[in-house]
Parts: sequence; C-alpha cells; structure tokens
Amino acid sequence: MNKAFSLLILVGVSTIGSPFIASLFADATKEVEDEKKTSKDGNDNSKNNNLRRELQAGNVLTGSEEIVPEGYSVSTPCNGNGKKFIISETRMLEFFNMEPKCECFVCYTGENCETKEDINECEVIADSVELDIVKDVLPFEPISFSNQFRIDYQSLKGVGNSTDFTYAVSETIKEIHRAANNVNFENHELIVGMGGHQLIQAAMYGLSPDRSKTTNIYAAPPYWSKFRRMIDGYIPANKFVDDYDEAVDMMSKGEDVIDLITSPSNSGNLLADEQQLLDLPSSKQIWDLVYYWPSSYADKSKIVPIEEDIMVFSLSKLAGYAGHRFGWMWVKDPVVAERAKEYLAISTQSFPSSEMVYGTIVLQMILDSLGTEDDFFEKIQDILMDRCKAMRKVFKDGGDKFKIKSPCGNMFILVKCMDVDADESCKEKYFDPIGLAVSDGEEMGVDNNYVRIAFGLDKPVFDLILEKLEMLPHME
Repeated sequence: MNKAFSLLILVGVSTIGSPFIASLFADATKEVEDEKKTSKDGNDNSKNNNLRRELQAGNVLTGSEEIVPEGYSVSTPCNGNGKKFIISETRMLEFFNMEPKCECFVCYTGENCETKEDINECEVIADSVELDIVKDVLPFEPISFSNQFRIDYQSLKGVGNSTDFTYAVSETIKEIHRAANNVNFENHELIVGMGGHQLIQAAMYGLSPDRSKTTNIYAAPPYWSKFRRMIDGYIPANKFVDDYDEAVDMMSKGEDVIDLITSPSNSGNLLADEQQLLDLPSSKQIWDLVYYWPSSYADKSKIVPIEEDIMVFSLSKLAGYAGHRFGWMWVKDPVVAERAKEYLAISTQSFPSSEMVYGTIVLQMILDSLGTEDDFFEKIQDILMDRCKAMRKVFKDGGDKFKIKSPCGNMFILVKCMDVDADESCKEKYFDPIGLAVSDGEEMGVDNNYVRIAFGLDKPVFDLILEKLEMLPHME
C-alpha cells in the first residue's frame, strides 16, 4: 500500500500548545485511526490502538490546547528511569509486530523501569561525555519530515545563502554565535559535517595536501582520548604527537606539524592560553571549540570572540543530540576549505538533509530560550555547576583522598587520586572495584593516577554516580 507518512522525532520536554504542534499530534492521531480501519482484522487491540491509548493516558494526545503536559519527556512513561520513544519509533517497529519499550537506565529494570537494582551489583557508566540534561531544559517538540523530503543527494557541506533552506541554516548558526559572543566568523566559509569528529578529520585532510608525507598532529594533554586513534588511523599521512618537546624538535627539523587546540580542553577544562601550545601560526592550527559556549564554561567574561583560521563546533557538545551527528566548521583559507569539503565528499558523499533540519531547529529552540527564565546557556551551566559542587562535597567529606583538578562548569571533571603513584592506575585501584566506569589518565595523555568523570547524564544516572562516589574509601 502506497501511503504518505510523517516521521516525528522527539527533541526534549515541556509544555507545548502551539497550533502547529497540535496539528502534528492530530496527524499522528489520524494515522493511528487510519491504521485501525485498514488493519486486516479491524481489532481494537492492534498495536497502533494500544499506542493511541497510551498517549491519551499520558495526556500527550488530548484534543485540548495543552497537547503535552508540563514536564513530559521520553522518560515519563518509564518512571523517569529510562526512555521510551512512543511517537518516533512506533511505525518502524509495528512492521515487525513490535512496539516501543522502555530502555532503562543502568541499575533500573522492569517493564516501566520501576525497579532499582542493588547499587553494589550494577555498573554505572561515567566515561561518556553526553548532555542528556538537555531534556530538562529544552521543550519537548516534534520535528516533522515527509517521505519525499529532499530525497536526492544533498551537496550541503558548504552552506551559503544560495537558497532559502541554506540561508536558514547558515543564519541560524551565525545567530547562535552572535548570542554567545564566542566567534568572529567574517571572511570564513561555513562547512557542515557529521559532528566535530568528522570535521576535525576534514581539517586535517585540508592542512596536509601531500598524503605521501607525514603531517604530525600535536595535542596538549589532557586531551580527548579518541584523538590518538582518529589521527593514527591515517598513518603515514598523519601521526599523533602528545609530547611537547618531541613536537618542538620536529618543528626544528622542518617536519610538518599542526597544533590541534581544544578550548576549553577535555578533560582539563582549560582555555587555550592556559595550555602548552606550539609556536605556530593560525594557518597551522585546528581549533576544536565544541565546549566554547557560556553553557559549558563558568566564567562568561572569558568567552570572547575568537577569530582563527579553522574553528570547529558540534551540536552534541553544545546541546547533546550526539546521536544526530551535526557539526559545523568555519574555515578562512578557500583552498583549505575546498580540500576539507573534498574529504567530506569522499567519506560520506552527502550530508543527510533531515539532520540539517533537526540540528537547525534545535539551535533555533536554544535561541528562543535566551533572555527568558528558561535561558538555555544559564540553565545548563547552573545544572553542571551544581553537580560539580555535589561531587566535590562527596570528595571533601571523604577527607580529600580524591581531588577535582579541573575548574567546575563543564560536563566532566578531572580527578586526581592523592594516594596513588603516577604510574599506578587509580581507575583500576578504586573505581573499577565499585563499578563506576571512568576514563583513565593514560587515555588522556596524563599520569594514570588521574581519572575523568563525565556527568552530563540524566538525573537518575547522576544520582547513581553520587552513590558510587560515596562508596569510595575515605582518607585515613
């Protein structure tokens, strides 16, 4: 049967009452009713009818002006302890006679994630830099695509103002930068890609045109643990270096070196002027600025407009949504920009147009919040700061056997184990035994008596992290 459909993707949480949103939910309701009429047996117990009743029971489809109750999220059907994508995944699953189920957070089980497991028997994951707290800040809102939306290859990597569509994308990105006051993008080309990860690789490709010789990529520790793998994966064209003296020696010998600068750094949360950088011009640097937002750095006075040759940003670190792979990069040199776009064309052919809509609308939602009582930058920063302080208190109460060595304000902290030698693994000695997964220092280029704890997760998961931290031994 040939029928049009809408793909509704859930974004966040809160109260929605606009006519547009109401019409979308009305379409979803009509679709359910149509399925009932066209089902083989007309049984009221069909999967779609079950879906409709569940949505109505949660006041998601009421026919009234208040379509979504205040505080509703994809976690609501799961007692707040998991996620259930009722609208977004029902149509896909029903093809196989299935329906969405709760995906419970760690340490929670049951059909609706109603049962909490023994904290001593489950492992809590705190080694992934996510920003799930966005669901507590941005409103729950469907984003709609038809099955005929931009179905041809979309050459949208270089985003200008040639069409209304690309104009809306580029101007929205510019507006978010103007609001944050973090970048001077004049005289730069805007390039979009599948997250900061791909764009950094595109920048590397752009800056190392002769792939027959090695271009060394230096990153000051502590750095993102994946840098080494994503760079050394291109040996011999690119090679990762994290030793400052080694990089300086390479430069003195005339070898090609690029400085990959993350500001603020992951996991030190240090701005560029607080790091050990190489004496290189901007044309030989890649600036990873995915955390350079007022929401991820406490001292807003230090978020000032940066103007470098290559500047990389991503939706995942600004606002979560890591699963949607949307990032952008500002490139000054037209030759480097063309090579970077060539890499994107080689690696992924085209950018998914649906993700460009999704990412742009999320940015617009952030812009709509600014200056209101639900200001995205302020609310995210407040949550991250409160969580960092809560962890610091746990460590303090334990006699400072563990100390936070990075400034609070980002979605992770760098922790030093005070009674562990530099060549001994703090992770293996203290964190593995209590079932708290963290990143060890060696992965980040620092001594192994350091660990990184990521905590931008859903509140029930963060509460579990606190429980695990309280299980650590106290200073004797």
